[in-house]
Amino acid sequence: MGLGLEKRLLVKEGRRNVLYDRGAMKVIFLATAMITLAVLLTGAIGYTITKTGVVDKLKSKDLHYIARSMAARIDGRLERATETSRLLAGDPTVAQWVAGEERDEALGEKARKRLIDIASDYGYVNTFIVSARSGNYWGEEGKILETMDLQDPYDRWFFDFLASKAPIQVHLDYNKARQNTYIFVNARIGSAEEGYGVAGVGLSLEDLAKEFQQYRFSAGSRLWLVDEKGAIHLSDNLEANGKSLSDYLPETVKDEILRGEPDKAGTTVMEYLDGAGNQMDLISQPIRATGWKLVFQVPRAESLAVLNSILVNMTLTGLFSVALICIVFYVVSRRIADPYRRALELNEELERIVAERTRELSEKNRNIMDSIDYAKRLQEAILPEPAEMNDLFADHFLHWRPRDIVGGDFYWIRRYGEAEYIVAVGDCTGHGVPGALMTMAVNTMLNHIADETLRDDPAGILLRLHQAVRETIQKKAGGETRLDGLDIGLCSVRGRRVVFAGAGMDLNMTGGEAASTVTVLKGARKSVGHPRFGAGDMLENQVVEAGEGQVFYLTTDGYPDQNGGPNDYPFGKRRFESLLASLAGVALPAQQEIITQSLSDYMGGEAQRDDITVLGFTLRNDKVAYGDGGEAANG
Repeated sequence: MGLGLEKRLLVKEGRRNVLYDRGAMKVIFLATAMITLAVLLTGAIGYTITKTGVVDKLKSKDLHYIARSMAARIDGRLERATETSRLLAGDPTVAQWVAGEERDEALGEKARKRLIDIASDYGYVNTFIVSARSGNYWGEEGKILETMDLQDPYDRWFFDFLASKAPIQVHLDYNKARQNTYIFVNARIGSAEEGYGVAGVGLSLEDLAKEFQQYRFSAGSRLWLVDEKGAIHLSDNLEANGKSLSDYLPETVKDEILRGEPDKAGTTVMEYLDGAGNQMDLISQPIRATGWKLVFQVPRAESLAVLNSILVNMTLTGLFSVALICIVFYVVSRRIADPYRRALELNEELERIVAERTRELSEKNRNIMDSIDYAKRLQEAILPEPAEMNDLFADHFLHWRPRDIVGGDFYWIRRYGEAEYIVAVGDCTGHGVPGALMTMAVNTMLNHIADETLRDDPAGILLRLHQAVRETIQKKAGGETRLDGLDIGLCSVRGRRVVFAGAGMDLNMTGGEAASTVTVLKGARKSVGHPRFGAGDMLENQVVEAGEGQVFYLTTDGYPDQNGGPNDYPFGKRRFESLLASLAGVALPAQQEIITQSLSDYMGGEAQRDDITVLGFTLRNDKVAYGDGGEAANG
């Protein structure tokens, strides 16, 4: 966006700097988007890594730990029940009492007391002694609850166990005397060859189910204790007791979890999708005391429920972090943007001031140039017209070159008759407009003096001019001593007679009897207006009778003082005189071209140092042909 467009926007929006605000807001929005994206990416990556870690930990550790813990707990309960059953069945009093068909009252009292004590001391709700001789079923209160009947299907467990000759048995069964289902741990009384009966304890299915419920991992988790066929003997849900694992799992999943490849601890872990498409984790753990398996199922979504809180916390933390970062970034950006905005506003104000100053300077410069142009016209108005000079001289050239548009150099003519006049060249103090004003003042003075003083007394004219400058220009300067004045060469001409007087300026002459040499008439060294200007400075008239072909040159110091050349030295009076000498016999118009080109060549690229005036002229009544045919007309 260019500066011009910025300015238009600033002007359009007034004092409110919308451009800068938009720039800052763009930076803020971009940074906010980047920060938000970074936070989201970081959060997503972190959540994915955490989820993967949690799932791995769940499948490799947590599920194993839960299954093994529950299996160990059940094993402990069953082992404890097994030992208690062994202890009761192996009690000699019990064995003798049962073997004696329960006729010995003393032994019977001790045996029943033992039965009651075990129930109360070990906290079993169910202890029993069943005699193979009498068929009596003695309960934990020392009383006969029923008599075993081989024809009763609920009593088949007793006869089957005695027939199996096994020392111990764990099974789930319904006891009609107690009107409830228990896990019974039966121990043989007597030997395998001769069994007197069965003693044991019963574990309440409801108590175990409640204990199972304590291990529930989540609301959707399931815990089953199943046999090798998948029949459920115990569940955290009592309604599932007695059902098959096939009622809750696909058949293939049931077979795999029961008969899959276990690890060294006998644990099998697998996962599957249920009918609703939910991911399920399943683990089975064998129970050593029974040969059954503990099967634990938990939905993956509930296992990862802890991640939901992590996700929520991470989201809230991320949003809070993004908001905090954005606020901090906005504040910092504003603090950074404000100095930049102030700098731009200051720059704009400076540009406005510069433009105003430029406009004022341009207007002043235009006024000054108008004034200078007007001064130029005024200065040119006081200078002799070319026609007047053509009419006055037999031939002449004028090289008048102010350093600026106007300058302090001037040339002046006062004519008295056909062949009687005064010609002068002057160099006033200063350049430009001050110098031009000085020339106007001096021109007026000369006109006035020339009417009052003898026309053939140039020295008198210069002395009178000196007095006028001291009395007018320097006096009006407040009385302080100033060096305002002028160098001037003045020639009074009458016929072929020339009277010269100079102040700070000489008269050069060529032609005549010594055509190839330059004759110099020295003027006074002090300039007109100089505090010590006087007669001692050779202020005198010098008379020359002009010969044929003689050329007079009046020159200000601008030409010889102009620097240039290989060493940047001034042109010099000697070089100037040599140039004039080389021009002997050359027509004056051609001399002007040579003089002008010589100075230009010498200057090269150097700037003009001072005003330059060279006036060359010949006198009338001197009709001589010059060079290639140039002529000076006689008056």
